Amino acid sequence: MKRLEFSKFDDPKDALRLVDFDSVAPQAGEVRLRVEAAPINPADLLLIAGHYGYRPDLPATPGLEGVGRVAELGDRVSHLQHDDLVLLPLGHGSWAEEVTVDATHLFALPDEVDPLQLAMLAVNPLTATALLTDMAKLSAGDWVILNAANSAVGQYVLEIASRRNLRTVALVRRGGGLIMRLKERGATEVIVDHGQNVAADIQAVTGGVNTPLALDAIGGPATASLAGALSDGGQLINYGAMAQAPCDIPAQDLIFRGIDVRGFWLTRWIEQAGSERVHHLLDELVAMLREGRLRADVYGTYSLDHYKRAFKALRDSERAGKVLFTPGS
Repeated sequence: MKRLEFSKFDDPKDALRLVDFDSVAPQAGEVRLRVEAAPINPADLLLIAGHYGYRPDLPATPGLEGVGRVAELGDRVSHLQHDDLVLLPLGHGSWAEEVTVDATHLFALPDEVDPLQLAMLAVNPLTATALLTDMAKLSAGDWVILNAANSAVGQYVLEIASRRNLRTVALVRRGGGLIMRLKERGATEVIVDHGQNVAADIQAVTGGVNTPLALDAIGGPATASLAGALSDGGQLINYGAMAQAPCDIPAQDLIFRGIDVRGFWLTRWIEQAGSERVHHLLDELVAMLREGRLRADVYGTYSLDHYKRAFKALRDSERAGKVLFTPGS
């Protein structure tokens, strides 16, 4: 068997290596899975570089999410069958041909759904639905503002919000064909953020009312733009740090307008929400995939042997879509 490993925290191109390992037979309550697909997420790159919310013991195999088929059942596993397709436990290390994991919270997925789409379900779509479900009280017709709207999470937010009859203002750094693509994904309005008067541009669209939620993936000055466009008492959720700078927000928005600024980390949300709540939302997302109401663009798939090509693809300035490993290919 093969898997990717890193023994130092560094740039992935310098830290990763392909290693051989022996299959691990499942113990009671465990299953051995053949990994079918596992995406490369920004959080994976942060983990390898040592900048994520935790540092694993080294050597470690990265890969926060993925899907696999049951290859072997341990004793006392009765809710799964051989060859069932399942989501890998979050953060287990999916960039491998096989993993052996606790089966307690695993559940069989529908075979008629594209495994590549299922492999991307547990991080970005779950983040998007949690942001829209648990961060603010929203009603049909409310406005949700988000920056980095062409990111994976951003596009899922647009799709899910549209299905819930929420209106969205999607902020992006460039226009052209991207504006139409985001409207096709469900955006109500798309604004190109040139860094000046963005809050005023947003308020011109929303009228400054019924705007209780803003989602910030960038930080820095971008945070202030979102805060200025929220209704009084609105929630501003920072879930990313693309600017690699502290979130800027005027004291006036905090003191006089009651803007509430919070951080969101999926791992902590899962711990607090509990397995029943997480499973319920995942069931909803699987149903949306089955019905064709949710999707992510795929740029390319790569075997583990070609991991250097995969990371080269990530750096393609024209890339539109996710890069995934298909370890069995």
